[in-house]
Amino acid sequence: MSFTSRVRVIFQRNKQTFINLKGLLLGNPTLDRMVELDNEDAFKVAHAIIPQKFMDDYVNYGQGSSHSQCFDAMSNIEDQMKNMDTYNILAPVCKNATLTSEPKKDTTIMVYDPCNEYYVSAYLNNETVQKQIHVKPTNLPYVWQSCNHTLSSFWSEEDKEGILVPLLHKIMGQSVRIIVYSGDLDLAVPVTGTIQVIKNRAV
Repeated sequence: MSFTSRVRVIFQRNKQTFINLKGLLLGNPTLDRMVELDNEDAFKVAHAIIPQKFMDDYVNYGQGSSHSQCFDAMSNIEDQMKNMDTYNILAPVCKNATLTSEPKKDTTIMVYDPCNEYYVSAYLNNETVQKQIHVKPTNLPYVWQSCNHTLSSFWSEEDKEGILVPLLHKIMGQSVRIIVYSGDLDLAVPVTGTIQVIKNRAV
């Protein structure tokens, strides 16, 4: 069930006093995906991820210019983005996920290892580990992954591309307070997009 669907269920049950909902705290929420996508470029330029010239070339060459010019403009941008974590633009990225039998030195909860997700995946796909945590054998033709793209492919277009703002207005109309906050390092849901959605729809 998507976040939007869950909120709808909670809101409906709140009327039945099943859940005494007083407020919602939404961190980096996808409020209107199209508006947020339109504002990714502004985020990239504002954070000096992409030079303004590269972005100008991309915009100009995408409007009736030759295919090669457009391709070059896109390649310049992709080159700037290839070693970046879109969920935290300042975080290091994993460049070598080679697994070892011993833990890496100096890796603690305070020292971030960008390859952690690969270690976790390898650990949870280990037959001995699965036996110890009582995972039932499934004989599936694929390994365990932290994100199940097989399931996400069955999500409805309404849930994937739906605009959340009307639902938020409906909830606020029932005296439920909502705080929307957006981090300044997340390109997946850029703060520039969140601000624009709030302005457009008077949240």
